[in-house]
Amino acid sequence: MKKILWMFCLFAVCFTPPCKADPSGGVLRFGVHVSAMGNLDPHFAAASQDRALADMVFNGLLRYVPGNAPQIEPDLAVDMPDFRMERGSQIWTINLRRGVYFHPGPATPAYELTADDVIFSLKKSADKNFCAYSGEYAGMAVRKRGDYGLEIILEKPISSILFFPKLTNYGGGFIISKQVVEAMGYEGFKSHPIGTGPFAFEKLLPGSKLSLTANEQYFRGAPKLARIEILFVPGLKDREDGLRQGRLDVITGSAAKGWIESMEKKNAIIIDTHGVGEVGTLHLNTQMKPTDDIRVRRAIAYALDRNGFLNATSPRLSGPVY
Repeated sequence: MKKILWMFCLFAVCFTPPCKADPSGGVLRFGVHVSAMGNLDPHFAAASQDRALADMVFNGLLRYVPGNAPQIEPDLAVDMPDFRMERGSQIWTINLRRGVYFHPGPATPAYELTADDVIFSLKKSADKNFCAYSGEYAGMAVRKRGDYGLEIILEKPISSILFFPKLTNYGGGFIISKQVVEAMGYEGFKSHPIGTGPFAFEKLLPGSKLSLTANEQYFRGAPKLARIEILFVPGLKDREDGLRQGRLDVITGSAAKGWIESMEKKNAIIIDTHGVGEVGTLHLNTQMKPTDDIRVRRAIAYALDRNGFLNATSPRLSGPVY
């Protein structure tokens, strides 16, 4: 038995001078609620600031459709993977886009993504020493089918609903550069991540900001922004002041009750929520006492105040899954 709660991400945007209504070609200054980055390796991205970086620098074979997270579409893959069965094993075929380039870096020039990079990434994701989500990739075998194709073999077949999320732009699904890790070493890659995404890592000033530059070779088209600066502003009031005074263009907001309504009363402040940002679940172990007894599980379920969970935040930021 489980109870699930949706949580949405929250941002505030300023459109008053000196903020620009159209930041095309300019710099977007994004104030986040932390004092430092957590981990620049996308396969360890867990905190919101780390995931924001991973989303802008890297791609997955598939991606969650922007603005419609439950839907999945091809990203580095040309089409949605399909499978066949052979001797009880499930074999998924992946066809890669051509003309996708990794960003240039300190030790490597820009170069075209191939199946070698994807295989290298998936093997890294299956290693618990190099990925926080390795359990999702355990038991996967991968083999190359030319420079732009590969097969993923599963001994235990699963449905597409369970398989596709493993290949998305989340957790261990981000594709990294084999050449970069080999040239820079893993520690070098962790300090200067290089991917295929719309923005390339430029530099990190600890305690201050992280800078990204537009990837003019991005396969979906060059970004409208020239740069993004992620500024570390842990204090909510400092972020609010920076937004109103034009030092910041976008900030992470607060889930506290009344904060959204208060900010919306201010001139030229736009509040945007999107998600699902995260899902909270409650699981009960049916293999041990006392929750092996369905009566106990029912009692716990009846005792939970579902509205109480939802009322802890703004109603615009959370909702029940069912």
